[in-house]
Amino acid sequence: MKKWIFAGMVILLAAAVYYFYPRTVDLQEQGIKYRLGAAAPSYEQPIQVHVKGKLYKRITGNRTFIGTIELEGEEMPVPLNQRKVELRFNKDNAVLLVYPYVHNAKPYIHAVGRIYFDKTFSKFTLTVLDKEHGWSGDNGLMITAPAANRTEALAISNALMEHSLDGYVLK
Repeated sequence: MKKWIFAGMVILLAAAVYYFYPRTVDLQEQGIKYRLGAAAPSYEQPIQVHVKGKLYKRITGNRTFIGTIELEGEEMPVPLNQRKVELRFNKDNAVLLVYPYVHNAKPYIHAVGRIYFDKTFSKFTLTVLDKEHGWSGDNGLMITAPAANRTEALAISNALMEHSLDGYVLK
């Protein structure tokens, strides 16, 4: 009887370690930067993305990513040594991507947009905040990876953002 209890505890402990042990994330993919809306179907630009860090699971099921997200060619005022982020995802695997940093002894926050990942962290889409207009599902700027073209990127975005869009379909 004691052997069965001990075996059960070992199995339970192994399952807990497996579930809570941080996963390494290293996504380096070709993505597409594009503008939403029927008026801008021809705007698409290839972009290289690199997501690198650790993914932690909480007992509540929520996940936290600690690492870096690099978007090749995107303007980033954040100093290189301050680009590590800690992102606490909600149930939809979405979070606002912001970089708090210090420059000349003054604190700043650089907001990039809302980022959505799939469960395996192999796909993501980012709603890029426009400094003047914010973001809109009608004409907002997006970055999605992996994607070879706008059609693939829109399919991924609509799938990852399905709960947030509440029936709306990005075009």
